[in-house]
Amino acid sequence: MSPNPGWQRAAGALSASLAAVMAAWHWLVPGASWIIGVITAAPLLIALPGLVSGRRYTYQWVSLALAVYAGYAVTEAVANPAARIWASVAVLLACLTFIAVVARIRYSR
Repeated sequence: MSPNPGWQRAAGALSASLAAVMAAWHWLVPGASWIIGVITAAPLLIALPGLVSGRRYTYQWVSLALAVYAGYAVTEAVANPAARIWASVAVLLACLTFIAVVARIRYSR
């Protein structure tokens, strides 16, 4: 099967969106540290060039890293009422990014 460039574009856009949500969440929610926002957004931003260029290795490690983002966001959604909306958006974006990344890996074989 030939790779579908739509999944590649979706993975890049969703990853950038997740990084933006993680940074904004920790910047705007009272009591959250902006340093945590930078630390959580950095791996996604580091992966962005590899996702855009279609490097298979980048897709593989990002698919594993997204579980950490989803788990962190679910924990915050349950435990922190002030961050519930931001965390819910992050869970949704992490799941959608995972779907796009796995689809890109699957159809690039």
